[in-house]
Amino acid sequence: MKHAGAGGRGAGVSGILNNFEAYKRWAKTSHERSRYLDVTLQMADMTNEDGKDQKHRDVRPLQIHKSEAATLKAIDAINSFMDPFDVESDDQLFRIASGAPAPPGLCEDIMDAETKGKHAKDSFISERPKKDKDFFEPIKRQKLKTFADMGKKVTVRT
Repeated sequence: MKHAGAGGRGAGVSGILNNFEAYKRWAKTSHERSRYLDVTLQMADMTNEDGKDQKHRDVRPLQIHKSEAATLKAIDAINSFMDPFDVESDDQLFRIASGAPAPPGLCEDIMDAETKGKHAKDSFISERPKKDKDFFEPIKRQKLKTFADMGKKVTVRT
């Protein structure tokens, strides 16, 4: 596009947009530039024997086959997952990430977490305003088990 600008001024798109004469030169010579590009690609052996450009990589038969295989693998993986809303037993909790059932102690902690938290809040409200208690002392942490505790490994050293 630089040659379209007068005397090298206004090179590129800005020169064409700001200079009507440069735009006319660019439009009149576009077919010649296209021919130069075709000859250059032929000299670099970047075209097929019939002179047509190569297809885009995504529409080549081998690439289509690879993409279809990857799609089928993804569909098989999704279909192999357990449906978390279609479980045989209604009285047990299951971890969505692995589909493994939660042990009984963990289920109790998860189900009672809200009531234990409300009890801690109520005890804070009733006890902290008293004069002998430190109001800004943090609430004791509730030691409740979660689904994250299912995957923890314990190492014992002797």
